[in-house]
Amino acid sequence: MSNGLSQQVIIVGAGPVGLTLACELALSGVPTRVIERRAWRTKESRAMGLYPGSMELFDSRGLAETFAEFGNPADRITLSTGGSVELSALPSRYAYLNVIPQSVIEEILETRARELGVEIVRRTEVVEFTQDETGVTVVLRTDGVQRQERCAYLVGCDGSHSVVREQLGIDFGGSTHQYAAMLADVRLAKAPLEKVRLTPAPGAVGVSIAYGDGWYRLACLDRSQPWSDEPLTMEVLQQTFARIVGYDAGLHSPRWLARFKVHERLADRYRVGRVLIAGDAAHLHSPLGGQGMNLGIHDAFNLGWKLAAEIAGWAPPGLLDSYEVERRPVAAATIRMTERATQMVTSASSRVRGMRQLVTGSVLRSPRVQRAVAARIAGLSTSYVDGPGEGSLAGSRTPGLTLHTVGGVPVQVHELLRNGTFVHLELRGTEPADTADWGELVTPVAGRIVAPGPWGAASAVLIRPDGHVAWSTTTVDDADRAAETAAAITTWCGTPYPGRRVPAGWPHDFPAEAPVAVLEVDLAITVPER
Repeated sequence: MSNGLSQQVIIVGAGPVGLTLACELALSGVPTRVIERRAWRTKESRAMGLYPGSMELFDSRGLAETFAEFGNPADRITLSTGGSVELSALPSRYAYLNVIPQSVIEEILETRARELGVEIVRRTEVVEFTQDETGVTVVLRTDGVQRQERCAYLVGCDGSHSVVREQLGIDFGGSTHQYAAMLADVRLAKAPLEKVRLTPAPGAVGVSIAYGDGWYRLACLDRSQPWSDEPLTMEVLQQTFARIVGYDAGLHSPRWLARFKVHERLADRYRVGRVLIAGDAAHLHSPLGGQGMNLGIHDAFNLGWKLAAEIAGWAPPGLLDSYEVERRPVAAATIRMTERATQMVTSASSRVRGMRQLVTGSVLRSPRVQRAVAARIAGLSTSYVDGPGEGSLAGSRTPGLTLHTVGGVPVQVHELLRNGTFVHLELRGTEPADTADWGELVTPVAGRIVAPGPWGAASAVLIRPDGHVAWSTTTVDDADRAAETAAAITTWCGTPYPGRRVPAGWPHDFPAEAPVAVLEVDLAITVPER
């Protein structure tokens, strides 16, 4: 595919998912435009936190510390009925919920996107689009004036009422609940001691989350009240929250009040030809647990490098289709998890409340259950078992490995992913694998690893740009392992040939004549204890 508009991707929606995807594509040298109907970034907090899984993804692009700087870390989710979900014990550098408003997240991502050359076009909406074998023709409207644009691919990150999904005719099956659901950012005269507190009550649940600057996010789900499209008032919120938590918290100084509907919906497909969807355009679920934005961010990281590979021409057959194969089951599982959790914490049944008390008071005290629940909520347990990878580690998330050079300098494995390349770890030999004929698509590193389980048994691992394992082997013989490595990289990155180069911009700020060599020394890799 030639350079120019034939390579361009148009993303509809400048929320966290659309901006994350734009950054991923631009990092890979793909011309990217983001279309947004709003004139300005959102000033409302809306989504309110990044879990460890999302923070690790952003760490792999050098953004995690920026998000951490502007967030308020909460190391546990406390349940008023007893017990808590402990995030601080998770095997991650970011073992906490980073409470940070969506408005700040969008500002940080938009700044990075513009640095990478992304064009963000506001006050513009999609009217319609058509596609053929070579691209997509999109009709856009700005201030009442329509125009046509051509792109290689169109991606709808345009939320629950996605125009892109609707025009594709993709079924968005599921249910919408008709009970009261409220969100607010307020100050509290009687603030809870915990940063994140969840209070179940018969037929309802209340959540309070501290932003760290005196403001609190409150959320109420109340099955005893029917849905209303009347604007939410402080009086109604105050009464509802007090009834749920059992005391008057002294709500005051609201800066945002909103009603919303609770949906559980999943798109039947994530792709039709050259048009794809991601984030809330593809899945909706109960807000309990704050999974929505995080789920969409993982969509963007999964899709970005695959779409870039398709445009650059080195994607193996079926790679782009694996986006739906890998991400849709994760969304389906998240919908089931949040639906069941919402039913349990809001049930008016004495039997269910008794079961809830057992779970929160006893079952969660089991270290094994605690770790599993925390990892699931944190987004650290995702494994693409149905993906195209091979080997015992294939599809699994790469843990927060710490690499130590001979000089004793620690390097996080996620730092090797900063330029959006594959990373090949040679764990038995003394020299990195020869990947020169794949250009800058693969960063080779040699080292050693001491760890229990599959990581300790592995002799070589190929890590995808999104931090998941593409391939692994336990082969000890050097010659056999080298042959397997070459075959695996060929499977994922195409046939090698001398002097191979990829389109300018891949990877960003990474000169072709200067491949990563600083870590091509004896390394020790430490896996955090689980």
